[in-house]
Amino acid sequence: MKTIFGLLMIWLLVFSFCNPAYAERYVVVNGQRLSITEIQYLERLHCGPVPNGRYWINLRTGQWGYAGNPWP
Repeated sequence: MKTIFGLLMIWLLVFSFCNPAYAERYVVVNGQRLSITEIQYLERLHCGPVPNGRYWINLRTGQWGYAGNPWP
């Protein structure tokens, strides 16, 4: 029984470190840094990964772009 428990603990430790490193994510939208949950939500809406960076978005029109660049 101890062997099974030990193997289970090792398995949990190994796979808990295999998750994406969201702590290293840096996504800023309209001057607000997004949390891990907000980044994951945005990636689900975008249907793919959102690169680290600074962005702006016009919520009325849906246009977006890179911070410092006025062109969408």
